[in-house]
Amino acid sequence: MREDRYRVERSPEGSDVHLYNGTFSPTALLLIGMRVPRSEFPGIAAFFAIAHPNGRLEKRSVYFVEDDAMIVRQVRGDPVSPMARLLVTREEACAAGAVIVDVSEPVEPSG
Repeated sequence: MREDRYRVERSPEGSDVHLYNGTFSPTALLLIGMRVPRSEFPGIAAFFAIAHPNGRLEKRSVYFVEDDAMIVRQVRGDPVSPMARLLVTREEACAAGAVIVDVSEPVEPSG
């Protein structure tokens, strides 16, 4: 999650940051073994929601772009869940003019 923080901090304060919602590797096998549906723990966004339930990091709103629109609809079925406002579809992100950052790509801090 340190790389995620670095990527968010590179965005202007007060901006919206859109990160690709990949699989959260440390829990992937456990969740598969327990047969937990992805809609109940949707990747990196779920971990972020535990650590930052208000959806903000370093004075920026963070959203997670989920390629599976069905998961976004399922999560939004519980409007009080922090996940309901964190997950967006790729179409919604593109319509907002967002640049989607893939956190699985390595990043090297500059300066």
